[in-house]
Amino acid sequence: MSPVNIGFIYARLGDKESALKWHEKGYEQRDPRMTFLGSNPDRAALRDDSRFQDLVRRIGFVPAAQKDMGYVRRFLQYVGLG
Repeated sequence: MSPVNIGFIYARLGDKESALKWHEKGYEQRDPRMTFLGSNPDRAALRDDSRFQDLVRRIGFVPAAQKDMGYVRRFLQYVGLG
């Protein structure tokens, strides 16, 4: 099972520490499911955590007000296509 999916389960259960741990493993493994981090409502409780914000930044997502086309390039590099 994908570490990101495990992180989704922990997030839904309200276990922030375990969710962040598994999402970090997903990042390390370059799991394509990381693309859902910014949009999935199960992560609402994590969005204020600085560790989650750092993870989202590292995979190339930025707030809408700061978007430029560089985020596409960074994401493609992250998944090994750029």
